[in-house]
Amino acid sequence: GKAMIDSKGTTIKNLSKAAEGRAAFVQLIALKPLASEAQLWQAADQTVNAFLEKANFVNQPGLEFLLRVSGRKQLPQALDLLEVKEGLNDCLLVACAETPLLAKATFLGAAKALSFVEEPGLLSESTKKNKAFLAQTYGLTPEALKVCPLEELVLETIAMVALES
Repeated sequence: GKAMIDSKGTTIKNLSKAAEGRAAFVQLIALKPLASEAQLWQAADQTVNAFLEKANFVNQPGLEFLLRVSGRKQLPQALDLLEVKEGLNDCLLVACAETPLLAKATFLGAAKALSFVEEPGLLSESTKKNKAFLAQTYGLTPEALKVCPLEELVLETIAMVALES
């Protein structure tokens, strides 16, 4: 979807407030570095498993999710890649919680606080438009891209973070 960011500090406070008092986290991330919806699901699964297996890199699930979705082990690198900028952003709002109902409530609260507007199909458009950026970001060679779809190669790349933890 799209979100207008006037202040990063206010945005972070609004995200925190949306998840406050719930066993949940919510993140607003730039769309450009994402290759597919499967990347988000895989990162969420890796995040949950990292905490269950005590293999997490950081102590906050929301930040762990950013590491996993970016395929980075260093938080500053993940934040640099995924952060939204001030102004109008093509972005993704993600809420993860213990139950689907709690996740939806957290998402809706954050969406309202951020004036987030959903735009179906925007992720797919972004992936098509940003293939060269994605290939460079995830270290994908032209040879590999001839053999396997970009989305699958990105999933394989970010899965390596889980194996290295």
